[in-house]
Amino acid sequence: MTFDFDLVRRALGDPACLPEGFPDLTGDERAAVLVLLHEAPLRAVLHVRAASLREHGGELALPGGRPDPGDGSLLATALRETREEYGVEASEIECVGELFAMPVVTGKYLIHPFVGLTHAPARAASREIERLVAMDLQPYLAGLAPIFFKLEPWRGRVVPTPFFRLPSGEVPYGATAAIVVDLLRRLSRAARTTLCLVESEDAPWGARYPRGGG
Repeated sequence: MTFDFDLVRRALGDPACLPEGFPDLTGDERAAVLVLLHEAPLRAVLHVRAASLREHGGELALPGGRPDPGDGSLLATALRETREEYGVEASEIECVGELFAMPVVTGKYLIHPFVGLTHAPARAASREIERLVAMDLQPYLAGLAPIFFKLEPWRGRVVPTPFFRLPSGEVPYGATAAIVVDLLRRLSRAARTTLCLVESEDAPWGARYPRGGG
């Protein structure tokens, strides 16, 4: 099986669906992010947020944010933020679909993730970004690299909270990890492969985000 842009196009051809067992998704404000993909190998571009930022400083993130008044849609928001943060123009990106909306654990935002393909190089184009991180998706799609999850109480239910341990040492978690897992689920289904899911007692977010709230 070749893990490439054609696989992504096939996988994103159907509408996004919420994984079974998740509670209703709500958020005080809408936001949009873009999962920007390169190929050969198929990889997602993440970034480490500057430690000085008040919200989510030092965490792994995707390019995105809240809509500006001039944005015509949430997709326009995601593309604008990608240009501002990664220096990649909308004309250089092929948007192939949308993943399911993901709330942050605080309930403040409901994030709408889009998936874009590009051959243009990305760079850290904003002072809010410490550095970019390339996340190779192929080992996960082939079942060779584990996707960790911890069962956590959230909104009256127990849900799997995913995280990754990248070979480079970074640990994506929170909404970023959940969005990437949704993409991997859809790609794996299209490729007819099996993801390696490993339950863990670790909580790499520590006491940063108290769980179990309403």
